[in-house]
Amino acid sequence: ITGIKLDKAQTRTNWANRPLQPQQIRYAEDDVRYLRDVFARLYAQLQERGRLAWLEEECARLYDSALYDNAPAQIHLRLKQGAQLDPPAQHILRALLVWREQAARANNLPRNWVIHDTELMALARHAPSDPALLIENKTLKPATLQKWGREIRELMQTSPSLPLQKLSPLWPEIIRLDPHQRKLYQQITGVISQRAQEHQINVGLLASRKEIERLILQPQTTALIQGWRRVAVGDELLTLVTAAEHLS
Repeated sequence: ITGIKLDKAQTRTNWANRPLQPQQIRYAEDDVRYLRDVFARLYAQLQERGRLAWLEEECARLYDSALYDNAPAQIHLRLKQGAQLDPPAQHILRALLVWREQAARANNLPRNWVIHDTELMALARHAPSDPALLIENKTLKPATLQKWGREIRELMQTSPSLPLQKLSPLWPEIIRLDPHQRKLYQQITGVISQRAQEHQINVGLLASRKEIERLILQPQTTALIQGWRRVAVGDELLTLVTAAEHLS
């Protein structure tokens, strides 16, 4: 937009060192130095294309506090892979996810710096009957065991409140598209790709995989038939889905 190529030499510099070096300060200032010019150019383009309302709508969506709700009762649903586990493993995974959220907040760390999603899945899927086996079966990285091993062992020793066979699934059932629906999915992605190119919008911003699946399975729940997305492509897709239902 500005014709300026930024120097990336300080991307991995040590920002904890003081005093900061002149090149570090320059690099940091470059993060905002050109934003005013970029804003003015993009704002003008949006006005010319009649897209300001689209931007305002998308930004307003980000104010929805539910997007950032990490309440313990729902925190597990953010890790979609949990749906792959059987109910007993799901209950172990949820307990681990709640513990990790609390540890991350208490230590001001990103969640995956406490323990990675893949480690949590492995723990839940192959939970040893004896927590001491966490060391032997190498489920956890040595650094994770050293820092969090005691807390994880204590958590793994906590028994579910119900017999394992009576535990209910915590994740919604995964619904797979049938062959007819998969063919429709491919048609829809083709249309979306064309419209994204025409509107000069990133395909992923226009329609995510999840929203396409919702359009096929539960059309009234998808963002594709709301607001600016409906104008850009939603009505066309809804017609395609309706026609496919009549043919099936």
